[in-house]
Amino acid sequence: MQNGKRFFLACVGILFSHYPIAAQQETTSGAARLVALSNTIVSSESPGIVREVLAKPGANVAKSTSLIRLNDELFSAECDVARAELEIANLEALNRVHVEYANKSAEVAAAVLQKSVQANQIFSRSIPETEIQKLKLEWEQSRLSGEQASMEFDTAQWARILKERRVQAAKVRLDSRTVRAPFGGKVAQIYVQPGQWINAGEPIVRLLDSHRLRAEAYFNEDLIRQVKAGQRARFEYRLGGQTYVVAAEVTFVGVEIVEGIFQVWAEFENAKGLHLPGTEGRLILTSEND
Repeated sequence: MQNGKRFFLACVGILFSHYPIAAQQETTSGAARLVALSNTIVSSESPGIVREVLAKPGANVAKSTSLIRLNDELFSAECDVARAELEIANLEALNRVHVEYANKSAEVAAAVLQKSVQANQIFSRSIPETEIQKLKLEWEQSRLSGEQASMEFDTAQWARILKERRVQAAKVRLDSRTVRAPFGGKVAQIYVQPGQWINAGEPIVRLLDSHRLRAEAYFNEDLIRQVKAGQRARFEYRLGGQTYVVAAEVTFVGVEIVEGIFQVWAEFENAKGLHLPGTEGRLILTSEND
C-alpha cells in the first residue's frame, strides 16, 4: 500500500513539473500549426540542361552547398579564354621597354641638338642651319614618341584591369551554372533530374530549415486587444501517444480581422530538430505574471 502511494505521488510530481498549473494561468488557446521560418523553393537564375543532381532528399546541407550543376562547357571555355587574355595583358602592362627607349632617344637627341647649337655659338655657322633644324625635328620626334609610349603604357594598365573584370564576369557566369543552397537546412523535395531542360526561375529544390519554428494560430476577434508581441506562450501537441510542451514567444499579432478571427505567431528555437513543421496542436497564451 505504501509503495502504491509513493508511486502516485511521484506521478503527480512529474505531471506538475511538466504542467505547472499554479504558475501558468492560461488566458486563452487556439488551434495552431508549426511552420519553418525558412522554407524556400530554390530556383535556377539561368536556363540549361541538368548535368548532375548533387542534393539528396532528406539530406542536411550547409549554406552554399552545391545542389545541382547545369551544362557549363561553353562557360568554362569562355573562362579559359578570358584568363589567357589576362595573361597577355599582364605582360603588356609590365613592358616598359618602349617607354624607356623613347625617353632615352629623346635625351640623346636633345644632347646632340644642344652641342650643335653651342658649336655654332663658338664657331659661327660651323653647322648649317638646315642641320640644326633637322636635329630639332629629331629631338621633337623622340620627345613625342616618349609621350606616346607613356600613353600606350597607361592604356595597357587599363586594358589589364578590363581583362581582370572580364575574367571575373566569366567566373560569375560559370559559377551560375551550379545552383547552391542559400542557407543551411534539409532538402525537403527535388523537382528535377539529370538530362532535364529547365528554364530560368524554374523550381529545382525545396529547402527547409527547421532550427527555428513558428506556431501559427487563430483566435476569436474579442481577444485581439489582449494579445501583445513579446507575450509568453507555449505550444502543446500530441504525437505517438506522448504530449509535448514547448515554450514560445509571441512575435506577431494580426493587423486585421477576417471573418471574426485574427492570426497570432509565436516562435521558438528547435536546435535539435525534435519538433517538425506541419505538426498540429494548440497555442496557449499565458498571463504576464506567469
